[in-house]
Amino acid sequence: MQRRNFLYIATSLTMAGGALYSCAALMNATAPTADITARRTWRDRFYKVDDFAQGEVNLLKIDDQPLYIWHRSNRQISEALAQDNYADWPDKKLRMAAKQPGLPAYDTLRTNSHRWLAVWAMCTWRGCLTHAKMGDYSGFFCPCCGAHYDMAGRFRKGLPSQNLAAVPLLLTETGDHFTLNLKKTPDPVIWKT
Repeated sequence: MQRRNFLYIATSLTMAGGALYSCAALMNATAPTADITARRTWRDRFYKVDDFAQGEVNLLKIDDQPLYIWHRSNRQISEALAQDNYADWPDKKLRMAAKQPGLPAYDTLRTNSHRWLAVWAMCTWRGCLTHAKMGDYSGFFCPCCGAHYDMAGRFRKGLPSQNLAAVPLLLTETGDHFTLNLKKTPDPVIWKT
């Protein structure tokens, strides 16, 4: 009788252990993979202000999409504000996440206190990578279609009809870090042939 009880207990424990192992393996198999987890991290990432030199434009890659961060100097802020003439803009819409649609694309609304500008770096016509601090307005230039954008990423000349999409940049209370208020990355542009 004792031997039979031992076999029942041993078999029950083995089956319970196997069931737990199977559940753990199933949970592990359905967990997000490392590349998915890595893509999630940029949403909550804080960037050090010191890593972005004043007057320079840095290119970040977020979900395989290029994003420009421009830490403007005082001279660049003055130039950008001189371009802030509503009547000169072909596209007057703000085109910015987390802001009300229909607002005009003033520099104040597209930047963080004029000092910081974050825009998606793809041209709005064919999706080519724009070049920063170039073009007729010292802003952004698309070599594919010849589009010129001003220093706030507003479309000024060429084939596109839309501004570069701006991203809200939020400074921390101490001002030594910032985060990007990204709801989603833009859809990749499909080339038309």
